[in-house]
Amino acid sequence: MKTHPWYLLLALPLAVVACGGDDGLTVDIRGLTAEEAADEAAGALCEWAAECGQVSYECSSDGTTTTCAGTIEPMTYTACYADLQAEMRADFVGCELTTAEQVLVNDCVNGMLAVPCLTQAQVDANAEAMEQDLDPPYQTDPPVACEQVGEVFDTCDATPQ
Repeated sequence: MKTHPWYLLLALPLAVVACGGDDGLTVDIRGLTAEEAADEAAGALCEWAAECGQVSYECSSDGTTTTCAGTIEPMTYTACYADLQAEMRADFVGCELTTAEQVLVNDCVNGMLAVPCLTQAQVDANAEAMEQDLDPPYQTDPPVACEQVGEVFDTCDATPQ
């Protein structure tokens, strides 16, 4: 089974892109070619990622005490787009999406774009919760549409083209 990291960005809530804000950025891939759809969606997601950076957490333990630290690292649009656009094109070209499936992709991407960026204070609060083996207070589950998009692309991957 192939993984599709572009639509699972929020599925790994502890070590992924700190999510973008709702600044009016949306996508609509209905009626676009596979290449145009990938370009549009990757462009929006990378704008989102460049705005907020990439959150990572590192924890260590001495056997009795766990210490965690969280950081927000810059992410450039160019680096993000170089990777993400190629992944998305491969998925979109390899799977002829119906209009309903295109709407699912829209819902997935637009759901990710609407999640506010994490602040360093929120990242620190997440790290503190992780030290105590608690659920981080500032984590976001992926939009339900992203899980459905994953199923669509998994089906395409299993179908000989």
